Amino acid sequence: MLESAKRSSLSEVVGVGILVGMCSLLLLANSVANAQIPQRRVRKPAPNEPVSRIDDKDLPREYELKTEQPFNSIQVQVRYRTDLGYKYDSGVFAGSGPTSCDAFFISAGPDPVVRQENLYGIHKTDKMRKSSGFYVCDFLVTDLPLNAPIKVGVDLADHRSLPFEAWKDGVAAQPPPGQERTIIIVGGTGTLTLSEAEPRATMLFEMVYATPTRRRVKALAN
Repeated sequence: MLESAKRSSLSEVVGVGILVGMCSLLLLANSVANAQIPQRRVRKPAPNEPVSRIDDKDLPREYELKTEQPFNSIQVQVRYRTDLGYKYDSGVFAGSGPTSCDAFFISAGPDPVVRQENLYGIHKTDKMRKSSGFYVCDFLVTDLPLNAPIKVGVDLADHRSLPFEAWKDGVAAQPPPGQERTIIIVGGTGTLTLSEAEPRATMLFEMVYATPTRRRVKALAN
């Protein structure tokens, strides 16, 4: 009878040991599985951070600054007085409001002899903004090389009608006789150099009414 009690106690000890071992294996397996599954971190937007109002699928089509201006880039601003009206009732995206940004053509690039690792890109917002009595169109030129002169230019997208036609909703929405829409640079020469110390820059252009140059008058005559 004593021998039987000993065997019963031994069986209970072995059973408890097996159960504890199985629990340990399950805990270990769960830990390994959790370690192998990457945990997705969802970044919460910072206070006052602009949020895009367009679908994700449309984001590549519109430039909107959500963070500070990237390195190796030039922000190009084209402004003109609000009394000169606007070209289009709305932009490509619903709710963008009146805009003239598609009326401007942006060109930028280094000297042809400069080697570029990446093709530079030109991005724009679909929404024209107001600032201190001006309409402003924002463009961003990215992936520019450092330590190389970059020439930036702004022109009208079409010279057949844009320089002279009447725009909308402005007391001076059409250039007076003898004048046309002309783009000038506000401060600077249109050429600058980015560097490690200053890898970002801003250039300001303005659309005004002006008398055509002789070269322009000759082209119109032809």
